Amino acid sequence: MPAEDRPKVDILTGLPLFFGEGDVSDVLGGTATRSPLMDALERNWTLQPLDVARRPQLAQVDRLLIIQPQALAPDELVEIDRWVRRGGRLLILADPDLRWPSTLPSGDPRRAPPATLLSPLFTHWGVTLLLTRGLSPVAEDLEGRNVVFDSPGRWEVKGEKCAPDSLRVLKCSIGKGEAILVSDVDFANPLWATATNGRNYAALDELMERVWPKEAQAETEQNKDKPPG
Repeated sequence: MPAEDRPKVDILTGLPLFFGEGDVSDVLGGTATRSPLMDALERNWTLQPLDVARRPQLAQVDRLLIIQPQALAPDELVEIDRWVRRGGRLLILADPDLRWPSTLPSGDPRRAPPATLLSPLFTHWGVTLLLTRGLSPVAEDLEGRNVVFDSPGRWEVKGEKCAPDSLRVLKCSIGKGEAILVSDVDFANPLWATATNGRNYAALDELMERVWPKEAQAETEQNKDKPPG
C-alpha cells in the first residue's frame, strides 16, 4: 500500500519492536535492528512509537495499539480510559507469561515485563487476565487463521462492559469507544512467523483491520472531534 494511504497507528510497548535491544549509540549509528513484525505490519499501516500516554500525547492519536508496556503511571491509565470513553478504538495485546526471546539478562529493566502490568485498567473495566497452565504452545484460531499461542492467558469477566469475542479475545464497550483485548503477546513473536508461514502476522493485521476499518475510519476522522481532546 502506498505510504500516504497507510493509516497511522501509535504503539505503546515495552518490547524492542522499533529499535531492537541496543542502546542509543546503536540507534544513532544505524546498527539498531527492529522486529520483523514491524516490517510485516507496515505493508498496510504507518507505525510509530508512543512513549507517554498522557493527554497531550493521546490528543494526537487516532489508533492506539498497546503491547505489553512497561509500568504506566496511574494518570496514564486514567488518560487511556478517558481516551477510549470519548470514542477511541484501542487494541491491547497482554500476556500473563511472556516468552518473547531476549538477549538481555533476566531482571534487566529494558526487558518487557514478564507479566502484564495493565491489571488496574483491566480491573476498572471488569475483567481479569489469568494464567492458563498446560498450554505451551497451542495452535488456535485468530481472525480465521491458525496461529501459535505460547502460554496464553484467559479472561475472567466480572462486569458488563466486556464479552468474549473468541477464545482469546474480549470486546469491551467503554463509553463511546471500544477496546479489543487479546490474552497473549507471544503469538506475534517472529519465532512463529516461519512455523505458521506468516499466519501470525496476517492474523494480527486482520485484527487491526477489524478494529480500525479503513473506510469507516476515514469517514469518521473527517467528521469527529478527536476522542481525547
